Amino acid sequence: MLGDEERNLPAVTVMADDLTGALDTVVKFAGTGRRVSVVWRPRAAAGDVLALDTETRDLAPQEATAALSAWVPLVQGLLYKKMDSTLRGPFAAEACALVRAKRMKGALYAPAFPSAGRTVIEGRLLLEGVPVAETQFGADPSWPVRESGVSLVVAAQTGRRPGHLTLAQVRGGADAIAEALDRSDGSAVADAETDADLTELARALLLRREWLPVGSAGLAGALAREMGFCHRVGEPAGIHRGYVLVCGSAHPASRRQVMRLTREVGIEAWTVGPGVSASLPLSLREAYSRTGLVALMAPPERLLGDEAGFLQDALAQAASQAVQELDARGIFVTGGQTLLAVLKALDVEELSPESEVAPGLVLSWAEADGGRRLQVISKAGGFGEEDVLLRLFCEGEKP
Repeated sequence: MLGDEERNLPAVTVMADDLTGALDTVVKFAGTGRRVSVVWRPRAAAGDVLALDTETRDLAPQEATAALSAWVPLVQGLLYKKMDSTLRGPFAAEACALVRAKRMKGALYAPAFPSAGRTVIEGRLLLEGVPVAETQFGADPSWPVRESGVSLVVAAQTGRRPGHLTLAQVRGGADAIAEALDRSDGSAVADAETDADLTELARALLLRREWLPVGSAGLAGALAREMGFCHRVGEPAGIHRGYVLVCGSAHPASRRQVMRLTREVGIEAWTVGPGVSASLPLSLREAYSRTGLVALMAPPERLLGDEAGFLQDALAQAASQAVQELDARGIFVTGGQTLLAVLKALDVEELSPESEVAPGLVLSWAEADGGRRLQVISKAGGFGEEDVLLRLFCEGEKP
């Protein structure tokens, strides 16, 4: 049974523009005995905490805001707008539309995620101290990040330059932040360098609930803690094997993580591309029988347009076939679009996040084709140390 504090926790809705972002944000509000649901089609879902994946990351701002109209009626309780921690996507245009639709006073943009190396100093987003536009995200094929100044990105999407909360103002405390919001004209960008900075921002937002929080999983975690949610992040403690691993991300970190694991357990990763048969090679079936793992990978080169769509379909079909043929217990997927394609191929319509098995790695449950219950571990492309999969699948019980 839920205790009084858990029963009194408010309803929460996270609105995200991709699936892995929805999961690694909404899971911050899990772990309290409340039902958490993630959906990617605009339909009613049961749950005290909802994540609505609008799949608008790659849309132009005008298209993205138009798409939100189908999702706004599903919002319940406190609304949190998840933005990409590297400034990709039409997040500011969407936040502005949500403020209008929900008749809120303004939007506070706080993309910092210190535990993942993302900080905002003097209004600029830095990745491990480097301005984001000077990192690999500056050459992102779908949404290249050309500007590191958060205010400039917001202004380009909304037509209005937001105010700026300096690090000194943030460290002045929640009351001072709330008063600064009162003096602003409807939007503000906040500096943040540490988790303590995010905590002060969260406290201020709870004092000014008419303001829309717009941030990464970092600010969401601070809000969840301040609201009384009991989420905890664990270190990889070992997952029972019986998993199909699918790496659809072209991010080098994700590929290194998979290759480190496959070398250690002595299996080959199967590269799947458009036109490749979905039938699992005999060598992979034999490897699964021996190790309880099979790994599918996209080609290393980035694909765009129709080719990228064909690749997602090929990976999804191969993963679905592998799950069914091997009677797998779970799937591990890197990349939001790949995860969504795999879930659709398995006829999954909703995920129920349970916990983070490591920072940025979310364990969820799904009901797949024919009512089979399936574990799903998801990871955004750039997250995790190189040995994270090794620790996840080699420190627990073997098959």
